[in-house]
Amino acid sequence: MPGGEFYRRGAEAQKILTLRASYYPTLRASVPLWGKTYSPPRLRTSAVKKTYSPPRLSASAVKKLTMVTTLSGIEELVWERLSLIPDPEIPVISILELGIVRDVHYDGEMLEIVITPTYTGCPAMNLFVAEIKAAMHDQGFDNLKITTVYSPAWTTDLIPADAMERLKKYGIAPPVKGSDDPFAPPPAIPCPHCGSEHTSLVSQFGATACKSLYTCDDCKEPFEYFKHF
Repeated sequence: MPGGEFYRRGAEAQKILTLRASYYPTLRASVPLWGKTYSPPRLRTSAVKKTYSPPRLSASAVKKLTMVTTLSGIEELVWERLSLIPDPEIPVISILELGIVRDVHYDGEMLEIVITPTYTGCPAMNLFVAEIKAAMHDQGFDNLKITTVYSPAWTTDLIPADAMERLKKYGIAPPVKGSDDPFAPPPAIPCPHCGSEHTSLVSQFGATACKSLYTCDDCKEPFEYFKHF
């Protein structure tokens, strides 16, 4: 081969290699200058066949999952709305904090709210129901069912600690759990105003049957005590 032809072909090969190296910059350093051409790596046929394809849910499964997610979200919104309804007798705590709402069910058509009275014959229960109906009506729930259950029985142990503290700041002594011994003396009821335990029972019933009337022997202030049930 004449020398001129050899160098011409070498120059063309060099241009091709330089162009390919520009498309594969990480291979630039390893691209030979003469005599060899670069072929990029390719997947084997078996590897191509094994390409991952994510599993797909059936249309009915997707619809069911969407409905469950939506219904659960609606129930959470109902719980949030119920948390804004105050106890009509003690407005510093909500009916949720009081513990009378036991459960919420929504099936896409009817909303059911399960409640428990604080005690049999509680006069506030009718007002609780009226407030719940009004709140749910405002949210667009016209098909509403309120179910009253009596077991398990309501107890003041359902009231959370932060709500107990708000009771105290409101001037009502929060429930104090006494001894399980029926012959044990009643527990001391601290005054919500000064904190003294030198208090005296004035009446077993205050403004409502669930509260007692006390007076503080130190600061002389009267106060109501939310009985422990």
